[in-house]
Amino acid sequence: MRHDAEIGEKYISAFPYLRKWINECNCCHEKGYDPDMPEHVGGKYSLAADYIRKNFKPLQLNSDGLCPHCESILKGEKPQIINDEPKIQKRMRHKTKSIIVSDEQITAFKTMGNVISYESFIEGINNGTIQKIEFEIKDYAHYKKCVIRRRDDFIDILLTKDGSENVGFFRTFEENYKLFKIKGATYTLKQVWNKVVISQVIIKE
Repeated sequence: MRHDAEIGEKYISAFPYLRKWINECNCCHEKGYDPDMPEHVGGKYSLAADYIRKNFKPLQLNSDGLCPHCESILKGEKPQIINDEPKIQKRMRHKTKSIIVSDEQITAFKTMGNVISYESFIEGINNGTIQKIEFEIKDYAHYKKCVIRRRDDFIDILLTKDGSENVGFFRTFEENYKLFKIKGATYTLKQVWNKVVISQVIIKE
């Protein structure tokens, strides 16, 4: 079946209550209908569900709001290739000014805020799948450009420009280490994760 996302988007815009059945990947922004959408929406005799299925592909998202292709990249699996070009690159080219794809890594700038769960990040930085993230702590200018990166067996945490709060771990991220000083108290990364806004992720294939 040929799908026309542009027509589908116009339809959803005209009937906003149907948007809850449309999934959008937080990373590449691919859109599709929720595979769990019932046979009929908007009434037993409504054709809305049929129209959605006609103009959108089914799109399953994981708990982090990622489509299967982006999830596979985060797990370090080889991305699907379309015309010798990783699928994530084809999807995101029009969404960002900075996409870098090489044999060693994929850099994807994310504009939707934090789209990685804390557990996925810890697993990725510890096993080397995630090589680097850049982020800020929302509403705290002191932590405007933070970096956590992996260099072989070392994990560098760069939190401030002057380097006064930089920390390094050997092989494994120390989850109980209180990195952030906010309003007279100190917090672990997990404790502030709901305020983390990621701007860049570098993932090793």
